[in-house]
Amino acid sequence: MPATLPLRVYRPDGASLGDIASAARACARADGLDLLVVDYLQLVEVEQSRAITREQAVASVSRGLKHLSAQLGCHVIALSQLNDDGLMRESRAIKNDASVVIKVERRGRIAAEVGQPPASPVTG
Repeated sequence: MPATLPLRVYRPDGASLGDIASAARACARADGLDLLVVDYLQLVEVEQSRAITREQAVASVSRGLKHLSAQLGCHVIALSQLNDDGLMRESRAIKNDASVVIKVERRGRIAAEVGQPPASPVTG
């Protein structure tokens, strides 16, 4: 019989890094926290002034999640959207802050965009 893992879902609209950090700290105090997943990084709200660019705002969230990971001693998976060139959208800092970057591609979608039949699914 598979083990049951505790899972908490926190889905406020317009969550800021501070909101995420508060919820993660509360969870860590109550039950422990091994993994924090942020879906997705560019949707985390940042108070933007005219003096900072969107790239700088996304970079501050990325850096903040890195610090939160260290403070809480947990892993953080932050999903990020890619631009059309396959690069992290809105900030190169995401790649710099990450310990590991994993790029997932959907071949069927790419093939459909260029007018080819989708690749057969991998089985096995």
